[in-house]
Amino acid sequence: MKYTYRLESLYLGEWRIIVRDTRDFCLGYLTACQYNAPRNAMRLLRSDGKVVAERHAATEVSVGQVASYPTPEQYEAAAARAIEQAARIRKIDEQQAARRNNL
Repeated sequence: MKYTYRLESLYLGEWRIIVRDTRDFCLGYLTACQYNAPRNAMRLLRSDGKVVAERHAATEVSVGQVASYPTPEQYEAAAARAIEQAARIRKIDEQQAARRNNL
C-alpha cells in the first residue's frame, strides 16, 4: 500500500496542514525547520493517521552568535528582531481576519 503524507503545524491550538507531498520531501522540510526558532510544534502524518515524526515547539529566539558567550548587545538585537517579527505576524493576522470578516 502506498501512503500519502502531510506536514502539520500547531497554530492557535489547531493542527493546520502546511503541505501534502512525498515522505522524503516532508521529512526534509521538517529537518530544515528544526533549526528555526521560534517555531510552532510540527508533525508528519501518514494517510492512515500514524505520526511518522514530530518536532516540539521552540520558543527561544536565536541571538545569532557563533562561538563564545553572547554579549548583552546580541541579546538586545535578538529581542528587537523578535519584537519586529511579532509585529509583522500580528499585522498579517489582522489583515487575514479582516478579509475573513469581509467575505
